[in-house]
Amino acid sequence: MHVRRDRRGRRRAVFIACCVTVLAIPLVASCGVGTPAAHMATVAPSPTSKPSTTWSPGPQWTMTWNDDFRQPGSLRNWKVMTGGWGDEQLEGYSSKNVALVPDQGLVLTASRGGQGQQCSYGTCSYSSGRVQTDGLFQQQYGMFTARIKLPAGRGLWPAFWMEGADSADVTWPNGGEIDVIEVNNQKPSLVEAFAHGPNLKKGFYLPLSSPLSAGYHVYAVEWNPTGITWLIDGRVFGHVTNPAPSAFHQPFFLILDLAVGGVWPGPPTPATKFPAQMDVTWVRVYQPK
Repeated sequence: MHVRRDRRGRRRAVFIACCVTVLAIPLVASCGVGTPAAHMATVAPSPTSKPSTTWSPGPQWTMTWNDDFRQPGSLRNWKVMTGGWGDEQLEGYSSKNVALVPDQGLVLTASRGGQGQQCSYGTCSYSSGRVQTDGLFQQQYGMFTARIKLPAGRGLWPAFWMEGADSADVTWPNGGEIDVIEVNNQKPSLVEAFAHGPNLKKGFYLPLSSPLSAGYHVYAVEWNPTGITWLIDGRVFGHVTNPAPSAFHQPFFLILDLAVGGVWPGPPTPATKFPAQMDVTWVRVYQPK
């Protein structure tokens, strides 16, 4: 069972509890509906050691936005979020947990200690990082990609995801949500991705031969007016046809976050190692030529 959070929770000086919607999604090795999009990319597998900057979806695509996190001003492309969040998460987001690291990229760090921030249960026990592009960048349709090394450990909830531009003005999930990659770390080798919208609750899963935390992967979605396709290292593992038009025919903005605890992953265990890092080499957005 995948427990959905109200992911639109806004920063508050004092935390306000959010509603939680519970969705029942069967767990399968790989699932999909319909036919992959016409402009499907062919992507070489991503190496698992040194970060790469040479990846490309192919000549049929034009880059419209990117951040390789190599410039001091890269974080100007993102809003750095602060404060407690919803769905029983245990962290308070802080700018101190968001960093640009040479030859590594964007690093979101989850640490013990909440830096005095307030969560639903009182002073936060953990701090972590979250960045998003609402008000700075959004795009309707295209390919949305990121090269990420995910952290391992029960209770860690990393994600690269997108929400509709009107999400702040409507009740979730009427604004639409596309989770390019989102894992609860209960199965370290399982790729998980989701789509949420009016009358749409889809989950897609792909087991790998090694843990996702063992190296970098290129996570991507290809989104057009007829459907959404999910890929990891160029391999298609999910597709949904004709998603709800009211939600998925508008611009979406980008979100990167590393939550701790919450209704889906549960709390960290004594074996969970802190500090934990989510490393992002780059984020790139394309449109078909």
